[in-house]
Amino acid sequence: MQPDYCAPTDVAVGCISSNRKGKKMKKGILVIVFVVSLTLLLTPTYAAISSWVAKASMPTSRGQAAVIAGDNGLIYVMGGFPSGPDGGELSTVEAYDPATDTWTAKASMLKNTRGSAVAKGLDGVIYVIGGWDPDLPGSGLTNVGGSETGGNSWINHMQAYNPVTDTWTLKAPIPLAVWEAGAATGDDGKIYVIGGENGVDPNYETDRVQVYDPATDTWTTKTPMPTPRIYHGVVKDKDGLIYAIAGYSRALGTAISTVEAYNPATDTWTTKASMPIRVCQFGSTLVCDGKIYVMGGGTSYSNNDPPFYDSVYSYDPTTDTWSTELPMPTARRELGAAYSVKLYAIGGGNTNHFGPYGNWNEEATITPTPPPHVIPEVPMGTMVGVIAMFGALLSFGVVRKRKWLNGNLQIR
Repeated sequence: MQPDYCAPTDVAVGCISSNRKGKKMKKGILVIVFVVSLTLLLTPTYAAISSWVAKASMPTSRGQAAVIAGDNGLIYVMGGFPSGPDGGELSTVEAYDPATDTWTAKASMLKNTRGSAVAKGLDGVIYVIGGWDPDLPGSGLTNVGGSETGGNSWINHMQAYNPVTDTWTLKAPIPLAVWEAGAATGDDGKIYVIGGENGVDPNYETDRVQVYDPATDTWTTKTPMPTPRIYHGVVKDKDGLIYAIAGYSRALGTAISTVEAYNPATDTWTTKASMPIRVCQFGSTLVCDGKIYVMGGGTSYSNNDPPFYDSVYSYDPTTDTWSTELPMPTARRELGAAYSVKLYAIGGGNTNHFGPYGNWNEEATITPTPPPHVIPEVPMGTMVGVIAMFGALLSFGVVRKRKWLNGNLQIR
């Protein structure tokens, strides 16, 4: 379901009638073009998020959970981490219904995990890929580098959830086990798993693009991402490009702001406008206005360590620009984000290293239209352009005589 503003809108800019054909009709069309152009030029840009409100808290407090909206409108929260270092990875699955503001327990995952990538197939099946669980030796790469108590274990499980039957199945494991990777479903129906931490690549971070085909239950590898990273966001836009957003560079030892877009059709990468800040472990998702939203996060590598951000940014793929949005009520990192009629920021942490995570569920209303009774401030350059456009129309004799006839504008 989409909010009303996502639906096509018919806008009447004027009614033109004439007893003459041909040339007069073309003149009328030019006037319409001028009016529409003037309207577009004078329309101000406003931040899309108009408000935030707290909703029913998630039953299980956690961070690093896989969060995604299903085709049924429910938002699923899967796995995650309640606290550490001995809090234990979760298999718990809970679904939030925005229509009733209620949570429901669902079938638990087959494998406990946190920091998994998540994507929804074109058929509505939800895939939870890889992650971390040091209690499962042999499931991935164990005790390789790092400093986590109990050793490292990047897991390679591919868990598939069917929301219709509330059941889980295991699929072909991902070739390179990764934690804190990102995933998105391409227009071709394949699942693209990008980046992440592992025990093989230099600095334990990868640039790999691992692609899963649900139709054949097989994996392939595509052109690597230019910038290896973990803790990043991966989101597909409406035109089919898949964005790798910000994250953390273990090679640099810092969060990054780099944004790169992958085109599955050509298997190529393109550098896009960087985020306004360096940030990692944030929530990110596509919203029906066509923009990608990034919220919360921090800059450090360690779990649940400060700083904790409440900032929200939106990216417009059509203009390759970032905008600052209304901040979240609760600053935090390692949260999840999903969109189902409205935008939701769920879970995360803001205490201290390995401290307990939260059960926040905060809802943002997106209103991309200007507030009522606002007179736009028109830049001088824009006004000069409008005047020049109108002058050009006059010079060609488009506007000669005008009068109102039966409530319609007649041009002669």
